Amino acid sequence: MALEGVDVSHNNGRVNWLRVRRAGISFAYIKATEGLTFSDPACSTNLAGCRAAGVAPGLYHFYHHDADVQQQAAHFLRVVGKPQPGDLPPALDVEAPGDGSGTVSYAAVEVVRRLGEFVQTLERAVGRAPAIYTYPSAWKELTANSSVFADTCPLWIASYATTPTLVGGWSDYTFWQYSDHGTVDGIPTDVDRDRLHGDDAMLDALRDRSLAVGGMALLNQDGNVRTAPGLGGHIIKALTKGTGVVIVDGPRVVKDRDWWKVDDGEGTVGWSSSKVLSTA
Repeated sequence: MALEGVDVSHNNGRVNWLRVRRAGISFAYIKATEGLTFSDPACSTNLAGCRAAGVAPGLYHFYHHDADVQQQAAHFLRVVGKPQPGDLPPALDVEAPGDGSGTVSYAAVEVVRRLGEFVQTLERAVGRAPAIYTYPSAWKELTANSSVFADTCPLWIASYATTPTLVGGWSDYTFWQYSDHGTVDGIPTDVDRDRLHGDDAMLDALRDRSLAVGGMALLNQDGNVRTAPGLGGHIIKALTKGTGVVIVDGPRVVKDRDWWKVDDGEGTVGWSSSKVLSTA
C-alpha cells in the first residue's frame, strides 16, 4: 500500500502536524534553503512538528543554476545540520529557469556536472545521496534527459497525470508529487501532495539509521566497553555480538573514529567504538 505525504514551505502557513498525522500523512518534505542565502523561516518549526507528531521528515534545497554549487551545498548543510535518526534523505529540487531557478548559460553536460557536484558534496557530508525532485519537461530541457543519477539518487517526480512519467533512466520513482493543489487537515492552504511508491517497510528503509544519544544500538560484532573513548581507555567488559545497549553520550572523535558512551542495562557503562555499533 502506498503511503501519503506532503511537501511544505513557509507559504503553507502554520501547520498543525498532529492533525496532519491523524489525516493519514506519513511523511513530509520541508523546504530548508534556496540558492546561496535564503533560509525558509518555517523550516525549524515544521521539522520539530513533524518529529513530534511521528511524520517522517526530509529537507530540501531549491537549486539555482546561476549560483556557485559548493556555496549552495554549504548553505544547505549549514542550515540543516546533521540528519537525525528517522529522517528521510535530503532532496535537491531541480526546476527550469522559468520556475525561479535562475538562468542557464551553459550546455546540458555542464548542468549535469554541476548537479553531480552538489550530489557528491551532500553524499560525503551525510553519508547518502539526496533524492532528486524534478518534472519531465525540466529534466529534459536542463539535462537532455541524463541518466547519470538513476543508480544513486531516489527519484521524486512531479507529474500530475494518472500515473507518473519517469525520466532520466530511472526505472521507478520513490516519491511522486501527484498534485500541487491538495488539501490536508491541519494545513491552512492548498498543499503539494506526494505518495511513496511503497509501504511502511520501504519508508522505514529510507529513514536515517545514524547513532544518536538516547537511541538504541546493537553490537554488530564482539566489542569492548572502555573507561574512556579511544583504544587507550581500559577495558571494562567485552560485550558479545547482538547485545543491545542505550547510547548515553557522544560522539567523541579519537583518531578519526567516533566513540559512544553506552549502557548495557546490567551495570556496564562505558565507551565503545562506532565500528562495533549499529542502530537497533
